[in-house]
Amino acid sequence: GLDVRISHPIYGEVRRRRAPATTLRRLRGLVANELAASDGRDAIHVLVRRASLSLDSDLLPDADLLTSAAHGAVWLANLSLAERL
Repeated sequence: GLDVRISHPIYGEVRRRRAPATTLRRLRGLVANELAASDGRDAIHVLVRRASLSLDSDLLPDADLLTSAAHGAVWLANLSLAERL
C-alpha cells in the first residue's frame, strides 16, 4: 500500500485545524474504506482504527464493526475508546 507521511507533525496539525469539518469527515471515511480493503484489515489495531475513523466520518455506522472494535479496544486496554465505540 501507499505510505504517506508529513515532514513534521505540526504541519499536519495546522492543516487539520484549517480544514473544514465536512472535508475532514469525508477524508476519514476514505481512509476507513481503504483500511477495510487493505491486507491487514483483520489485525485488531487496524479494526479499532477503522471503527474510530468511521465514527467521525460521513459513513453510515456499521454495528458489527463497532462491536468488534470495542472488544478489540478493551483487549488493547483502551477502555475510553471501547466505551466510545
